[in-house]
Amino acid sequence: MHSLVSLLLLDSLPLGDSLSLLLAQRNKALHALVETTSSSNRNDLKGKIRNTIPYPIESVPEPATRRGRRKIVREVSDSLRKSVQLLVDTLATCRAIYSTKAENGLAHSRIHKFLEDMQSDTTDPSSITSAALISHLPSAPILTLYLPAQIKSYTPYLDTDNISLPADVLERKLEVWFTNGLKVLDTRIVDWMKGLINALEVDEVRRSVLDGSMLDVLAPKEREALRVTVESRCVKRMGEVWSTSLQKLQDGFAQGLDGALLTLAKGGSQAEDGELLF
Repeated sequence: MHSLVSLLLLDSLPLGDSLSLLLAQRNKALHALVETTSSSNRNDLKGKIRNTIPYPIESVPEPATRRGRRKIVREVSDSLRKSVQLLVDTLATCRAIYSTKAENGLAHSRIHKFLEDMQSDTTDPSSITSAALISHLPSAPILTLYLPAQIKSYTPYLDTDNISLPADVLERKLEVWFTNGLKVLDTRIVDWMKGLINALEVDEVRRSVLDGSMLDVLAPKEREALRVTVESRCVKRMGEVWSTSLQKLQDGFAQGLDGALLTLAKGGSQAEDGELLF
């Protein structure tokens, strides 16, 4: 909140522009998060699954292999959960700061109230003052030490009557940002899912995100969009696991059948040769 108010005061930004700036920063954070987790997963998985055969039904692997698989599943789940949490937290934070909906119990948004309190004589300890804003700047120790008292106590004038962000504008901006965020997530889920080699692992990752309370703060439409994104990728990976496994079974059966026929052919040939020699 302090950073947003500082931007509003220093750059004279409209509320809508401050929201766009906040969403742009969160978009950078999302990209940085998925890139970091993707690189970490690729490095950790490299060599671990090179000779592993995907199988649709969990067998009982050796203890060391089981521990390795649990680690991979946990890492994929963590990557997905962290990315989803960033999406959820961003929407919740933006609504908490900018929303003026009746369910919030506010006639104005929280940021609007903070700006109003700055110009009032309120003694509310939660209100933002110029000194409080200065204390959150990178060079706060120097500024606090050397700025004159009249500057540290200065109260800028703001026409709060004209500071507003319509609810439809807020929701439209959040919808666009969330939709783009889901596209980023959808692309990365494909990479993360490559480390899962059976249907139980895929389902565990799916449940780690969709079965918890993390999504409760989202609007129904947003929850459904997120659910569809995760479910579709999980279903696709399960299909790949089954397809690969069935293909290997088919290849193994064909090789076994060819070997059996070859053995029978050799046996018959040897029997005929024996009769002729006799």
